[in-house]
Amino acid sequence: MRPSAANRPSARAPRGAFLSSNQVSPTPRQEAQRRTVACLDVARAASFPPDPQVTNALPCTWVAANVLVRPSSPPSQDINHRDQAAQVSTAPSSPVDAAGLGCLLTEGHRRPERETCPICKLKIPFGLAANSRLYACCMERLCTGCRLEECLQGTKHNCPNCNATLSKDNSSVLAVFQAHAENRNAAAIYHLGQKYYHGDLGLQKDVHQAIKLWDKAAELGDADAHYDLGFVHYHGAEGVDRDVAKGIHHWQQAAMKGQAEGRHALGLLEFERSNYELAFQHWSISANMGYEKSLQAIKCAFKIGKATGEQHAEALMGFQDAMEEMKSPQRTRAMVLLDTDKMVNFD
Repeated sequence: MRPSAANRPSARAPRGAFLSSNQVSPTPRQEAQRRTVACLDVARAASFPPDPQVTNALPCTWVAANVLVRPSSPPSQDINHRDQAAQVSTAPSSPVDAAGLGCLLTEGHRRPERETCPICKLKIPFGLAANSRLYACCMERLCTGCRLEECLQGTKHNCPNCNATLSKDNSSVLAVFQAHAENRNAAAIYHLGQKYYHGDLGLQKDVHQAIKLWDKAAELGDADAHYDLGFVHYHGAEGVDRDVAKGIHHWQQAAMKGQAEGRHALGLLEFERSNYELAFQHWSISANMGYEKSLQAIKCAFKIGKATGEQHAEALMGFQDAMEEMKSPQRTRAMVLLDTDKMVNFD
């Protein structure tokens, strides 16, 4: 993990700290550099871990403060490598010519279709594990608002979308994923890779098999698979040889398919390379999708003078518009139950 300002060997004394007689006050340029490093540390903290794409789990297995159901078992399905404080180094990104950069910035402004609830037709707020559930039977993700409404109407043991009987045992759920994967369903292949990655549903943990499945899902166009492959290749995680260019390539592919975490990671890369305008463009795209971590990164950049007030205001407006578009009476009702601590188990 990258050292923090507190433990970095060459770290300067914190602002306001006592300076001995043989120490000198930092120059304006040095102070500006210190503030940039501090801003980047805050941006990273606001950026990782990206929202987990938990599959076939109870809808509330990530952050207890954001859930309607509190399962008794630990969230072993969650993406552990996303739970690390991922650090992006200063290595240059893979070469992108003018035409490629144009595509990177003009494509991927809309989130993947599978992040839309099929019942209310609205995008699901980020924090998908807390705000939705993926049903293996139809490989559709339903928001908590629609799930709660279906539960109140008596639909509890069947899928609210396709009406299939819900499987509770691991072997049955695994068989459903495998059947979808055999039919080249990219999302199913990706999530099956997750199961191998974590050793869930009775599978033996097999990271190499997981990466193999993610590669296949990525070939079929799965944005989340591209993001996860970007992580393991960029950081050399899980015994994979580090390949910065390959990792960035996967993040670029994820971003162009509307994957907010990949877009945000590219913003971090450009910010570290002092390409502040390009970093803002990446973060602005994901902020306009309702991705709060990108908005926070822009706010940090604004505070140290690396983004303008107009840019911050523009990103804030785009973020607020996206959040407004994701509201519904059903989701508001679910949030009221959460806020009043009226926990409802509709699984």
